[in-house]
Amino acid sequence: MSESEDLYSSEAEEQLDELAAGPDAELYNAVLDAIDHVLDDAADARVKSPPLRDAAGRPIWATVVMYERDPRWFVFWSDASGDPVILGAAALPAL
Repeated sequence: MSESEDLYSSEAEEQLDELAAGPDAELYNAVLDAIDHVLDDAADARVKSPPLRDAAGRPIWATVVMYERDPRWFVFWSDASGDPVILGAAALPAL
């Protein structure tokens, strides 16, 4: 298993590939910045992230992506197995 496979779920890999190939480099870079924050300082990211739970009840964190044109973007990640693993990135629907 490569280091990349340890850090990203297959869904996150696909989403990042789609963002990289898409027309919005600013969004892609903002998502990468949020991922870097999670991987570099998961404890700080956890404090600043709303807690969620997966279907099994394990905690998932939603780190805000600093993206001015659509502030609803989050990077979803978990550290239930010890090290942070990026689960994906998406915009939540407006309430």
